[in-house]
Amino acid sequence: MSYWLQERQTPQRNRALSPQTIAEAALALLNSEGDDQLSVRTLAQRLEVVPSSLYRHVRNRDDILDLTLDAALVSDQQVAEAITSEDLVGLLLVWRSHLLRHPWAITHVMRRPPLGPGYLALSDRLCALLYERGVPDEELLNTSYAMSDFVLGCVLAQRHAETTRHQWPTSLVNDNHPYLHHAVSAHQPSWQAVIRRGLERLAGNCPQCHHSTRDAASH
Repeated sequence: MSYWLQERQTPQRNRALSPQTIAEAALALLNSEGDDQLSVRTLAQRLEVVPSSLYRHVRNRDDILDLTLDAALVSDQQVAEAITSEDLVGLLLVWRSHLLRHPWAITHVMRRPPLGPGYLALSDRLCALLYERGVPDEELLNTSYAMSDFVLGCVLAQRHAETTRHQWPTSLVNDNHPYLHHAVSAHQPSWQAVIRRGLERLAGNCPQCHHSTRDAASH
């Protein structure tokens, strides 16, 4: 069960630990040492407390990741600015950049639904922008899932490509594959351009969609 769905005890006064301090320490550990190094024990060592003291606030490593995932998003100034804008594709591109800056985050997003207040605000804004573009009510979730899943897939593909780029067998792309050879020779698109193109297509894929804000009278 997600950390955000649990009943939590009222925190005791004068405690050095809090969900916020746990998330901040975990975020620093994840960004500096990676996902593999996070555990209740290693986090307790960083906080200079005994591991048992963490269990007053979290049950396990997954709870820590739930907390930290949301804390990372909320503390990202670029995300905060994008959420207040009217740029649907821009918002998702900023989220993509956020995931690339925090490589550990995407694994957790795909494994457990992010239900913290920061991610709920992001999801709500995404649905609002889709609604304003004319996406029918019954298609709001379908379209938002399609766009967010597209971003996640592209981030995974980009990370894989970056780690295996020296293994790409360019010698295989030759005259035996004329159209592929022509495409590769003509242009090497950027990941940003590829993702933007895909998001724009997804955002406008519904025949009823339009780019103008809905008439306020429709409410």
